[in-house]
Amino acid sequence: CLESKKNLLPVWEHLLYSYWAIGQFEEQIQQAEDALFYFPNQAVIWYYYCLGLSELHRYDEALMEMNNYSFLLQGNKQQLFTTTLLKLNVFIQQEKIEEAKEALVDLKNMVQDHPDVIIAEIKLLALQKNGSKKALELANKSNVLAYLPEFLAARAQAFLVNNKLTEAEASINQALESSSNHKGAMLEIKGDILLAMGQKSAAKQIYQEALAFNGYTIRIQSKLNNIN
Repeated sequence: CLESKKNLLPVWEHLLYSYWAIGQFEEQIQQAEDALFYFPNQAVIWYYYCLGLSELHRYDEALMEMNNYSFLLQGNKQQLFTTTLLKLNVFIQQEKIEEAKEALVDLKNMVQDHPDVIIAEIKLLALQKNGSKKALELANKSNVLAYLPEFLAARAQAFLVNNKLTEAEASINQALESSSNHKGAMLEIKGDILLAMGQKSAAKQIYQEALAFNGYTIRIQSKLNNIN
């Protein structure tokens, strides 16, 4: 039982990952807070704490805490990578393009052709007015990653910003079929695709599902409010 193993870091790591994997982000944050009582200087615990915050759209808090524990990342290449990747994805969610570009450069200097970095770059390119074609090119070049739900969702975004709506819908449906813990974000993408296809009623229903699955976000609520 956990009570007798509270001083074992790997036990906490496994527990926190498990909560993240099944989408129980509130519990993940609570357990990370408990773990930090025993391991206040372990970057991996702070990472899971910030990951949970980001999953609940508490982006400013996540960024603040990541900056606060950055001193723990010196000499820890794995945690530096995962924390920088999390920062990149938070910046993408906040649509902070320049900050995201800087984080992407940092990641590319650490690793080459990492799937999570490729996925994030597709999403970042899709956000930029002049990046839509590059997003689709990178997605098509990276189809070997089609076994990953997150890639399928990013590819759907690339198709969407290039007005390839049939392909976008097929890709996001594939992502939703194979994902368990990030369906809220994927449902938002599906809502965007349906809205672009002129299916307002269906889009509204999907956005409402996204809110129920993902928790309240101003962005999704704004999209709902704009549907006549």
